[in-house]
Amino acid sequence: MKYLLTMLLLTGACCMAKDDLYTAPPRAAITKMDPAKVDGVFQDAELKFTTGMYGFCSRLEAVQGVMKLFPAEARFHVGTDGRNIYIGACCEVGPDGILARAAAGRGGTRAFLDDSFEFVFVPDPNAKIPSIYHIVTNNKGSYHTTARNGADNIAWEPKFFFRGVVQDGFWNYEAVFPLSEFGISELKDGQEIGLRVCRNWRRMSKAFGGDWGVQSGWSQNRGAFFSTDSIPVVVYYEKAPVVRFLGLKSGGKPDPRASLFNPTEEPMTLRIAYVHRPSNSQSVSREETVVLKAGETKTVSMPTAQVTENETVSTSFLVTSADGKKVYYRRAFRWGLETPVIFASKSGDEQKIALKYAYYPEKDKMFIRMDLSGIQDLSSVKKITARITDKKGNIVVRDTALPPLKNGVCEFLWSLPPLAEVTEKSNPSGEYKLTVIADGIADAKLERNFERKLFDWEGNRIGTSDKLLPRFTPIRVRGDQVFTVLREHTMNGLGLWEQVYADKENLLKDGGMRIEAVVDGKPYQAEGGKLKFLRKSATGVAAKAEWSAGALKAGALSEWDYDGMMKYTLTLEPFAGQVDSLKLVIPLDPKNASLFHACTDGLRFNYGGAAPKGEGQVWNSRKAARSDLQSDYVNYIWLGTEGPGISVFGENDKGWTLDKKVPAQELIRRDGTLYLVYNLIAAPTKIQSPRTIVLGFQATPVKPMLPNWRKSAFWGTPSEAVPYLDYNMVFFGSALCRGGVSDADCLFPRDEDVSLWEMYGQIRKTKDIPGKYLDRWCEGYRNKERMETYRREINSGLHRMKNAVPDSVTFYTNARGMRTDIPVAKTFQDDWFREEFQGTRENPPEYGAAKSYSIDPVKSFRDFAVTWYKKMLTTGACDNIYWDDIFLASNFDHSGRDGAYVMADGRLQPSVGLFNMRELIRRTAVMQLELGRTPNNMVHMTNTAIAPICSFAQQNLDWEDNLGTNPFQQRCTKEYIRAVSLGRQFGNLPGVLGLVVNEGDKAAIEWCLRTGAGVILTHELLWTKGGAAKDYWNVKLKMLKFGYGSDDVRVWNYWEKGYPVRISGDTSSILLSKKDDAILIVCDYGDGGAFTAKPDLRRIGLSGKLSAIDLETGKPVKMQNETLSFDLKKYDFIAIQVKKE
Repeated sequence: MKYLLTMLLLTGACCMAKDDLYTAPPRAAITKMDPAKVDGVFQDAELKFTTGMYGFCSRLEAVQGVMKLFPAEARFHVGTDGRNIYIGACCEVGPDGILARAAAGRGGTRAFLDDSFEFVFVPDPNAKIPSIYHIVTNNKGSYHTTARNGADNIAWEPKFFFRGVVQDGFWNYEAVFPLSEFGISELKDGQEIGLRVCRNWRRMSKAFGGDWGVQSGWSQNRGAFFSTDSIPVVVYYEKAPVVRFLGLKSGGKPDPRASLFNPTEEPMTLRIAYVHRPSNSQSVSREETVVLKAGETKTVSMPTAQVTENETVSTSFLVTSADGKKVYYRRAFRWGLETPVIFASKSGDEQKIALKYAYYPEKDKMFIRMDLSGIQDLSSVKKITARITDKKGNIVVRDTALPPLKNGVCEFLWSLPPLAEVTEKSNPSGEYKLTVIADGIADAKLERNFERKLFDWEGNRIGTSDKLLPRFTPIRVRGDQVFTVLREHTMNGLGLWEQVYADKENLLKDGGMRIEAVVDGKPYQAEGGKLKFLRKSATGVAAKAEWSAGALKAGALSEWDYDGMMKYTLTLEPFAGQVDSLKLVIPLDPKNASLFHACTDGLRFNYGGAAPKGEGQVWNSRKAARSDLQSDYVNYIWLGTEGPGISVFGENDKGWTLDKKVPAQELIRRDGTLYLVYNLIAAPTKIQSPRTIVLGFQATPVKPMLPNWRKSAFWGTPSEAVPYLDYNMVFFGSALCRGGVSDADCLFPRDEDVSLWEMYGQIRKTKDIPGKYLDRWCEGYRNKERMETYRREINSGLHRMKNAVPDSVTFYTNARGMRTDIPVAKTFQDDWFREEFQGTRENPPEYGAAKSYSIDPVKSFRDFAVTWYKKMLTTGACDNIYWDDIFLASNFDHSGRDGAYVMADGRLQPSVGLFNMRELIRRTAVMQLELGRTPNNMVHMTNTAIAPICSFAQQNLDWEDNLGTNPFQQRCTKEYIRAVSLGRQFGNLPGVLGLVVNEGDKAAIEWCLRTGAGVILTHELLWTKGGAAKDYWNVKLKMLKFGYGSDDVRVWNYWEKGYPVRISGDTSSILLSKKDDAILIVCDYGDGGAFTAKPDLRRIGLSGKLSAIDLETGKPVKMQNETLSFDLKKYDFIAIQVKKE
């Protein structure tokens, strides 16, 4: 509304109106059209009745203010038939057309790497928590989606209709999205929908991004991509003009024009305004009234001053109703007359050969993909060969014939000799050349360089000792029972769990886990023999089982770790019959499975919260959001309570048989039992060779909490609280403050110079910073442009070391990030980085270049990383490690190692690095034990509370999402916090970021922080917000002074059985009690109002004459008949002290 009011002051306040035209988000009115014909051809009616936009604003320029139109010819239009949103676009293409490599269906991020369109739909942009639907799609219908329904992340398998046609140098694309996809049955007059329309351009000239290209969109201003405050809006009116911006140039000269069409049967009066602001000339603006007869179309010219060469013009255009109450069209952008070369030049046949390769030194493998599909005539191709030579040209691997082409593509996994040995013996440079020749195509000899250098850290044994980490106990075996800390597991003859007794609760029902099969049309329940234990030790146990279901026979290996994780390797034996279905059925006791968490390949979209209610199938895996996974398999599922629970997990569905009609996993409620079902074989299958399926199981809690865990804090602690704490972290929150050259992804200081860390260690001991040391250290940085940043970060590090107490310093590292310009990355990039192919060999990265979300911590990476972690500790610089980005992430690995595999339809199903991440964290903790240290490491696990990963960590960090000023009660449900953020399932300190914007409405920010205080205090989370969260620390300090965290103060959580306070309304709460004194904190989760709280005084140790006060204000709180009465605003909290007078 603020934009509307100012822009329509078209007289005295005209300057304000013109400025707002450039900052307001685009807006377009749409009216009803006939259903579109989706054929890639624009019909006259489709153009006549749709609102049209000219050009996409380029995000290539790193400038503030109005963005410039990308110089390719492009236009798009939007319309509706009332039940569907129609989007059409016409975009210029380069001489080689468009890239469309990802096949139809869920292509994940690979769809984004093609020429693609990107849409964001917000069904109600004015909602308190707007829902968001996001899709990227290429010309083949490959797509990547994310979605959020209010505050909940959801899966979205889009139902949309599209057609794209490339002809005459243009890509015509049409798509129709049913409004029912977004919960809208039919548009109503005045209804608004947020809509972001983007075009991702690939294969451009070097000046315009090269192969990566350019992202462009409707909006003219930079901002958060999913921000609903700045998203363009389309508004439906039953009676509205159709506005189309026709173009900007004619004959190389400025000629801005728009058309106005009145589709109604009545005359229409409109107000229009436009502004042109040339960078070097006088601005031109005009406001006028336009009257359209019924059915009339008028073209509006918008002349500008002369535009000179290389000059840019900022143009804005507005169309409203005569009274200014309805905005029919609003847009702004910059543009110019230049016609730069934007597309890559046309390729010859030899340039149309796409050679992709990945070298995996861990396995001595190379995967080659030779794509000749861009060549029209392949009949002349006789054979394709590959060889490898060393730097001197000596043959290392002789010519090897590759498989024949299939649809123009040849793929080959090549076993190589150990190149490390070749490097050591005869090729000390470690430089090699791959040569691939397509015999029959002129000049089709492709040469690519790669490296296999040697490094001192390779194959080290750091952190591999067979040691038991603190708070775990040795595994014990008694009969068929396996005992781990806090849990007792009773095994059955299948090698699975008959019962789990966790933290004094039985978790399974109906005889425990079972396997159900239909074999040759007959149903069976698998039957096993005697379980045989192969190995028993304090840190590991292995057992073998054999079972049968009719003619189907199988063997299972159950391998236990001392944290209670059991890896279950099931091998189905070949037989002549047919398996119609095979299911793993896990019957859970619902009273111990009230919470639910499911994770796929990514974060911030995983479900956490209450287990679904109802009867029958209450959930299936198709409801889980995902990023790149090619099926509906969910990698991690946990069901439990605030402590006890059962998790089931795996890298992917390798070995399964999938069926589009059957979900991979289901939750079914029936007759008082909650069944978690894994549909391992969902379609008739012949087992013609041994078939292996790997699953993991782990019951929670995996270890006990530290006895004094409540007397801990993370960064941002006020000084007056420190004396009451046993642990207060000193956090070095980036790679820069420990000497790195990139923000997050350097494991070592610049030039691998650990003298900085040694100095840090010295300062921690002496409490003295040597004079001029900062200057001397900073002289060594090569990137002088960042010197101010480097100096600030190192100076901060030096002074924090001076004040750091023992065992307090934690260094930031990124478990999924690494520099790409360093020698180790050049050798191990395909083993370490999870993308299908790396491009840094042909395009060497700049100094300090890095990838932040790409590492899969395979063994060689762990060898490398733990070497540097050890140096961090042994120099005395730090005590513990923080890992960013431990979420599951798809790895398109072609090496043939366990993990990614080729599905029946030819797609590559990625692995997700779950077991690799677990081993990185375990190995680091064991390394600390080897050094005589007690590990206290942190995993940043926002939205991914995965038991086997968090198990060997000691601290969790959640809530790096929902930045803004939304109340915390709207960010996370109580059930989400207890399922994901609480930390008690893993015995870990529960840290949360709880981000709040730093600028804007100060009152809104303060209120947001207060809502966070109530939520966080009542769930016993540790907030890193620090001094800004004054209400949190004000109350937390009073709790600490009361004795919170000490043996003589009992803490009661509202979710406990037998919680000794009855509180009205929708709240969270916590009670602290000691003899003759108690503190009760109550936080509103509803609409506020009047509340009562009746404590069981006898149970909490209160008797006699009592008084109650508001702990923050000191004012009395009404207490009558042992019942407290108080008022709360919506989402507010109160801390009440009740004590004996």
